Order: sequence, then structure tokens, then C-alpha cells
Amino acid sequence: MKHDFELAEWGETFMAAYSGGGCAGPRCTRCSTSFCVHCQPERMDEDCPAATAEGPRIEVKKIAAYFPMSNELAMEYGLIPDTRPPVVIPWRRRVRWAAQARVRRARLRVGSWVAGEDLDPDRYDYD
Repeated sequence: MKHDFELAEWGETFMAAYSGGGCAGPRCTRCSTSFCVHCQPERMDEDCPAATAEGPRIEVKKIAAYFPMSNELAMEYGLIPDTRPPVVIPWRRRVRWAAQARVRRARLRVGSWVAGEDLDPDRYDYD
């Protein structure tokens, strides 16, 4: 049985599957063999070794990599469960944040009143 070459989008044999050094040629979908049609034109009519075999040729590649990482990073990516206690923010800090937000809003209102237009960057009217 002959090679079963890759087909291009338009249905013809894709002759640029193998390219390098001015050479170009097809690639077989069964055995993954590729060659130059100019240098080895006789290979276009040879039998495919994968087609004559008992079954299809399957290539399996397995790569294992190990990466040392800290427990915090592994918890962040969800690789191990997060067993840390929840962070409790002190009440003084929460009160300070709330007070700062109120002061900021009051300053924006007064500045908007003086300037005559809305200065709040969080309120935009795109209509």
C-alpha cells in the first residue's frame, strides 16, 4: 500500500509539509515520513511501512517534570488544600478604612460643587 500524504485545504497533496534548504515535499499521515520530491522522486511510489504492518503505529511520549514549590504557592494554585486560618482584619483598621472612604466622598462632593461638574471617577455616565 502506498503512502497516504497530507492533503492541503484545497484537496491536493500538501507539498510544503517537508521544507528545508530549498527542498520541499509531502509527509505521510501513517508513518510520518517526509522527503524532498526533487532529491528523491522515486520515494513517491514506494510502499508505506506503516500500512504493511499489522496495526497502526502509535507514538507515545511521556514527560514527567518535578518543580520544587513552597506550600503557600501550592495552596494558591489549589494543588493542596488551604489549611491556613482566615485572616482577621483588626477592627481599628476596618474603622479607619470606612472613615477614609467617607472623607473621600465628602471631598469629592465639595470639589464637584466648587468646580461645577462631577469629579467622581467611579460614577461615569456613558449614555
